[in-house]
Amino acid sequence: MASTLVALQTVTVGAGGAANISFTNIPQTYTDLVVKWSARAAGAYGPIETEVTFNGDISAGVFLYSQRNLSGYNSGAYSASTTNSYRFNLQYATGSSATANTFSNNEIYIPNYTSTTEFKSVSFESVSENNATTEYILGPAAGLWAKTDAIKSIVIQSNGVGNWVQYSTFTLYGVYKDAAETTPAAPTIGTATAGSQAADVAFTPAGSGAPASSYVVTSSPGGLTATGASSPIQINGLTSGTAYTFTVRGQNPGGLGAASAASNSVTPYDGYESIATLYPTGATAEFTSIPSTYTHLQIRYIGRNSVNNSVILIRLNSDTGSNYSLHYLYGNGASVASGGAASQTNMEANMAVSTYSANVFGSGVIDLLDYANTNKYKTLRVLNGFDNNGSGQVTFSSGSWRNTNAVTSITLIPNSSGNFVSGTVFELYGIRG
Repeated sequence: MASTLVALQTVTVGAGGAANISFTNIPQTYTDLVVKWSARAAGAYGPIETEVTFNGDISAGVFLYSQRNLSGYNSGAYSASTTNSYRFNLQYATGSSATANTFSNNEIYIPNYTSTTEFKSVSFESVSENNATTEYILGPAAGLWAKTDAIKSIVIQSNGVGNWVQYSTFTLYGVYKDAAETTPAAPTIGTATAGSQAADVAFTPAGSGAPASSYVVTSSPGGLTATGASSPIQINGLTSGTAYTFTVRGQNPGGLGAASAASNSVTPYDGYESIATLYPTGATAEFTSIPSTYTHLQIRYIGRNSVNNSVILIRLNSDTGSNYSLHYLYGNGASVASGGAASQTNMEANMAVSTYSANVFGSGVIDLLDYANTNKYKTLRVLNGFDNNGSGQVTFSSGSWRNTNAVTSITLIPNSSGNFVSGTVFELYGIRG
């Protein structure tokens, strides 16, 4: 009989660590439960035993747990039993003394977890690893929780010697079998949000009936579909300027369930969305109050300096410190050159200069990716050129701003105390991901 695993919740431990992992309000609509985790504890021991408890039964003196396990350590093999315990203590986790970046591999299987007429039998398998000959393998192992209550919560913690460290992951799965399968009930539709030839469709899963393993969004008009595991789901390939509504259906091995009500109407747009346009004639052009609602930014421009210097100085968030670096590659039709500089007070682009024939402007495209991401420095990519019927150059350059702040303003300054000549235009676009 085929079984299907449905991911109910995943916990990934962040930089501060976590003393324990709790799965609460476990739905009672599945046949069995499985928890899989890859973990490492901060304690200076290894391997570290892991405590697993159900429904908050963790107090000393409440002896509801027993287990029997088979384990191996180096060249030794062992079998042991524990009775009258107040928690399962079977799952090994890699400790801080183990090889760096090494995490354990653990699983607990809990059949018939919703029963209220029998004790809960469970099985365990667990391995820790280390770049050494001495390390533990645990399993198979069996445990018994001497209670007839349905399991509604699970707590996993290391054995009192340290928190779970960053990047440890824990996932709770529900298991349902063919005999119990029916199609899911209709989800409750949420809000649809337009994107670049796409839309994000939010919904709430049905609160009763057979669980859905995935969901299908369907567009009207067009009948385009997209599938996802949870809300929201992005549906692509929509036509810009066309109004759409959407319905959502759950599906499992029993088939597609009933459709939700239709969503609100949205109209997708093209990939680039205009934010602001500047027509500078002075010594500065600045985009301010840039919204953080896009994925990337792009500036398209034509420009000319009032003096004989082609460089445009670029600064982010009005930062004038030595927090920038830059590199460039250029050719003028006869020769090529490249270079770079560290600890600068700006990045650079280029434009035409005053010694060129009247009405000759340089043009360029400046790309700034992940500008609102606060976990990374910002990298600029610039492609520009200018031609004077026999002279000029094309330049491909980059720049880095060593700051993790979201970019909220971009300042453009003509070098050598020049001014932007009338006719210079800078256009800022947002790109949605």
